[in-house]
This record gives sequence, C-alpha cells and structure tokens, in this order.
Amino acid sequence: MAVASSIKSADEAPINAIDWCRGIASLAVICDHLRHVVFKDYALISTHNVVSNIFYFACGLGHESVIVFFVLSGLLVGGNGLKALLGRKFSQRKYWAARVSRIYTVLAPALLIGGAIDLVGSHVLSGMGLYNPDLVKHSTSITQLTPDNLSLSVLLLNLAMLGGIAAPHLGTNGPLWSLVYEWWYYVLFALFAAAMTQKGWRRVVFGALLVALALALPHGLVLWGAFWIVGVAIAFIPDVKIPGFGVVAGLGFLGALLLSRYLTRVEQHAHPSELMFFLHDGVVAVGFSALLYALKQLKSGGSSLVAKVGHILSESSFSNYVTHFPFMILVASALLSNSRYAYQGDFNAVGLSFYALLLASILAYCRIIYVVFEARTNMIRQLLLKIKF
Repeated sequence: MAVASSIKSADEAPINAIDWCRGIASLAVICDHLRHVVFKDYALISTHNVVSNIFYFACGLGHESVIVFFVLSGLLVGGNGLKALLGRKFSQRKYWAARVSRIYTVLAPALLIGGAIDLVGSHVLSGMGLYNPDLVKHSTSITQLTPDNLSLSVLLLNLAMLGGIAAPHLGTNGPLWSLVYEWWYYVLFALFAAAMTQKGWRRVVFGALLVALALALPHGLVLWGAFWIVGVAIAFIPDVKIPGFGVVAGLGFLGALLLSRYLTRVEQHAHPSELMFFLHDGVVAVGFSALLYALKQLKSGGSSLVAKVGHILSESSFSNYVTHFPFMILVASALLSNSRYAYQGDFNAVGLSFYALLLASILAYCRIIYVVFEARTNMIRQLLLKIKF
C-alpha cells in the first residue's frame, strides 16, 4: 500500500517501527496469496502440528495486513495532512505532488507490465496452471482472465482508479482493490481540506463536492474509510507514558489477529453481512491502533542493523503490493507444468520447496520494480512541484 516512504512527521512516529510495520505487512500479503496457490486449506491438509499451525497462521494474514495499511496511511498521510491544515500550512500542490508521485511512479508501469504478463501468460500457458479456469474457479484470490479485463478501456479505467468501481481490475491483479480505496480517501481528504481553507461560496462548493463524491462512491469503500480515519485520530492522541502498555498492546494485537483468523473460519460456513465483515476488520484496526499508539511513543534509533533491515523491508513494500500478483500467477503456472508440484497440494517438504522458490522469485522481481521505478519517486515528486498551475 502507498504509505509514505520517508516520514519526518509531526506525529513523531519512529521511522524504525513504521518501516517494520510496512515491510512485514507487505510480506504478509504476498505470503498469504502464495499460500493459497501452493497449499490446500488448513482443514484439508493431512497433518496438523505446531509447524503447520504456525505456518498457516503467519501466512494467512493478508487481509489483516491491508487493514494495517489503512490505519498506517491514515496516520501518516491523513494525520500529517490534518496537522498541516490546522497549522495553516497545508498545500494542495504539495499534497498532490506527493500522492501522485507515490502512487503512479509504481502503478502506471505495474499495470502495463502486469497486463503484459497476463497477456503473454494466458497465451503461452493457455489452459495450463492458474490460467486454467477450471483449476481456479473456486479460488477467492485469483481473478479469472477474460478478454474483457485485459482491454485498453479497462487499463485506462484502472489508471483512473476506477478498477472495481466502473471496470474490473486489470488482468489477475485483483489485490489492487485496496489501493483504489486508499486513493479515494486521498481525494476525499483533499476536498475536505479545500472546504476548510476556502471561504464563502467556494467553501460551499467544495463541501458539496465532498458529500456528493462520498455518496457516489461504493458504500463499502466509504465505510472502510473509518479505519483510515482511526489512523488520523492516532496522530492527535497525546503521548502518555503508561508502564507496560507496549507489551499489553502487542499482546492485544496478537489476540486481535487470532480472533480475526477464527472469525474468518466461522464466516466460511456462514453468510455474514457487510456489517459483520466491517466489525471483523474493526477488531484488527483497533488492535493495531493500540500497538501503533505504543510505537508512536518510542524514539527513533536503536540498533543500526535493525533500522537497516527495517528500511530494506519497507522501501519496496509498495512495489511488493502492487506488482506481485500477475508475476506470481505466471511463475506458478510455469512450475505447475512440472508434475513434481501441484496446485493447492498437501503441506509437506515438496510443497514448502515450491513455496520458497516462488517466494524468492517474487521478491526478486518486486525488488527490480522498486529499483527501476519506485526508487525514483522523490525525483518525480520534485518534477511535479516544478509544474506551474
């Protein structure tokens, strides 16, 4: 997710802790998606032991990680933006230069390259691996390829952040749904800022646009914006040193994750309403918010090695999230043609070797995307700031 890559913020959140949160969350998303490809659901594997229990828990937190990103984004983007707004230092020009450079430096090439991968893979490996509709028809995380979702119009609508709203997501890259949500939170915040800084009829116009857009967007998108707002609120909670609170918050977040996984299993056998899904995700948001508040009170620094590893994990987290899925489908499909491996196989040493091979190749690919594109975000931002309008 598109959480700012370098924060020297008014919220005083320590960079090391934020880096680790972002890095781990992006890895959790990839590991979750990959687990659905390589292994059967937990209930169907032949052996249940400590190793399988830990693996399935750790590699089943993809959706929870998206909620973590929403809260982080609210803190770092919304929280800093609102503080600047209240301090009369908010600039729409700087805000949009930061948001556009952060998102589109990666998203534009990711859509083009991902679409090309899907197009090539669906032709070269037609009917093989995950390009076989019969193989993936029961999957909830793999979008079936059709001519309709690899068209130029779908590409353009995805570039306009209308994937999942006015068009399907491009190719197999269904995980982009959460980026679309986050983008529209940015737009809603910008309209709110405009309404707050303008006077007279301009304030009325921007306020009306804010309300109209909120009503026009999918209600689920707007509802899940509550978690983004929770992040904004954390930036304004005064720091109060409570002995032992960090440990309690950490254990509370672990408990929230365990409860979330339990609720997910329950929901698989029920027909929960959207409100129930919202409350489910709210458990994760509240648990992580408490942990984030504790982390916000820490001071940056500590071990230089810890800081360096956290930075490495986090700096490519957005590239990891936006680009991994089409590449994963391609490489997994190619390897699935080898009879040694199986789609959603049993949890065993062979499956783990397949998993490790895929994970390493995905992370290497995402790192290349980072080096070629995402690492140039600040340069693109400076170029945008030079544009006069």
